Amino acid sequence: MIFGLQLRCLKNYREQNPPKEKHIQRRFDSFDNLSTSAQRSRVMSVGQDMQQAFENSKLSALNINKNLDQASLIKTTFEANGTCYELYYDKKNSNVEEEAIVKVMDEHNISRDSYRALAAIIHSLPREYAIEKRRNEINQTIIEKIPIFTFNTLIENPLENSTSGNDTEEEIDENIVIAKESCGNGVRRNIRDILYYLIPYLIESKILKDSDELLHIRISGDGRNVGRKIKHVMITFALLNDHENIFNPKYHYPLVLYTGQEDYQCLKNASSPLIQELNFLKENGLVDNFGKHWKVSLYISSDWKFLTTVLGFNAANSDYFCPWCICKKSEHGNLDSNWNISKKIEDLSNNYNPKNPKLSKGQIKQPLFTMIPLDHWVIDELHLMLRVVDRLLTLLFSEIKITQSSNKNYSEALRKTVQEEMERIKVSFKFSLAENSKQWTYTSLMGPDKLKVLQSFDLKKVLSASRADKIRELWDDFAALHNNMCNSSYSPLQFQNDALLWIKKFLTKSQGNPLKSDFIEGLYNASDVTPYMHVLVYHVHEFMRIHQKFGLKSFSCSPVEKKNHMHVNKFFNKTFKDGGSSNRKSAIYEIMESENRIIYYLINNVPSATTKPTRITIKENK
Repeated sequence: MIFGLQLRCLKNYREQNPPKEKHIQRRFDSFDNLSTSAQRSRVMSVGQDMQQAFENSKLSALNINKNLDQASLIKTTFEANGTCYELYYDKKNSNVEEEAIVKVMDEHNISRDSYRALAAIIHSLPREYAIEKRRNEINQTIIEKIPIFTFNTLIENPLENSTSGNDTEEEIDENIVIAKESCGNGVRRNIRDILYYLIPYLIESKILKDSDELLHIRISGDGRNVGRKIKHVMITFALLNDHENIFNPKYHYPLVLYTGQEDYQCLKNASSPLIQELNFLKENGLVDNFGKHWKVSLYISSDWKFLTTVLGFNAANSDYFCPWCICKKSEHGNLDSNWNISKKIEDLSNNYNPKNPKLSKGQIKQPLFTMIPLDHWVIDELHLMLRVVDRLLTLLFSEIKITQSSNKNYSEALRKTVQEEMERIKVSFKFSLAENSKQWTYTSLMGPDKLKVLQSFDLKKVLSASRADKIRELWDDFAALHNNMCNSSYSPLQFQNDALLWIKKFLTKSQGNPLKSDFIEGLYNASDVTPYMHVLVYHVHEFMRIHQKFGLKSFSCSPVEKKNHMHVNKFFNKTFKDGGSSNRKSAIYEIMESENRIIYYLINNVPSATTKPTRITIKENK
């Protein structure tokens, strides 16, 4: 009875059609009037209905007969009253996505603030704190395998007076560990720790074969200015066995990184533990985690400064300038001599003389890496090319007096001509007058631009036709030499002949009386020959023959230079530049942590991208 009326028909209808769920009646309440928790429940209910509808329709709509698990609802997005809701049904691969984001942030130097700003716009991205947490977890995981140690380059390492090369790993670690916290201006990693971790990956990737018994380890070093007051010096290693990746900076693994000078004493203090390890590897080899014994062959390649510094050799402008032979600076013009690699690392180690370098043929200090034979100290083709091109450009500009201001109108016209020619070959170049000086300076070119100038600059714009043809022939011949020295299949004997012809052409003497019409002007003098030119002519062919298995290009320091450049970018974009609180990690420690993560990404095959979804726009039916 309702209000005194007997509505039996209404009662019968309600009994025959009961509501399916009790909470359906509450759905008629306005969404705006619900509390936050009630709105969340309502949204979850909508999501569950969507999931059920998908499960009910996927069989017929997608025609998946055998395995219904091939189709699943991952997330849905909808908007209600100006608020966007994202409903996730499956987050099994969140760690994979977070690791990929950490990797991309490392590779592209995306700072935490930048990512936080992006995540504030693209809300589907994981929160920054979750990414930072995952980064710390990766750091902790990898540092247990490859610890990072700190040191101070101003403090001599207690192991440096030890002469034994047979120390066990435990003995070395016990003595050289200072702290795992950042308390110094240098960081380092053990080469054996990295090898133990890498070898299983290299075997699985078929880089190391079952028949291989020898690890070819190449050591390199480089220093770079970071801003005006800071300099980073780095020592790396790479495996020459990995032919395909030897030119990729990711596969050059930093062992030592410190803030300081690239001088003998700092390098000696910084590399003392590494020297102990290399002595051990040279004498005992390495037994990997599978019990296989690997023999080790060591090499070193870097620019002239680092190479001669760790070799304990004299300056490049000294009388005895060559680390490999006993050629004197005064003998550059003697083309009858056949200089070859005549020194031995054992002799350099025992016969150095800091007070009278002439007696020791330029050897002023004991070499640091005495376990590496001298014919495995390989010249870097990149810096050889750069320095020789520098010399050729300097000689050209000196000849046309373009950097002098004695004849203002003449020099100004030439500078304008040179800049126009550089613009034609698409090289950024300009002259500038040095402060408080009458000498003009010019842009320091990078490697690719130097090659452009060497190959494409029209010398006839600044020289007479006959003179331009001579110098152009000299430049072209050097470009051919550089290409051939990087070609592992080129004959070393043929290269030796080509290089001798080139230096003879470089030293072409003038003929006749300069005051007469039959005078033929030569090219350059013996004093214009540089140490790199000497190595090009007399030693490169030897390196090509000795290391023909890998090719001289495999000893290029281009990837090491790139690695150093990447560290500079990380310093400015990914660290606090040693600022902030006193207990904060140092910038170089953070950089070395990022190097640890690079190995983690490699071993665990962390992707740099995920599968792109197919986006379909459903238009409203009218």
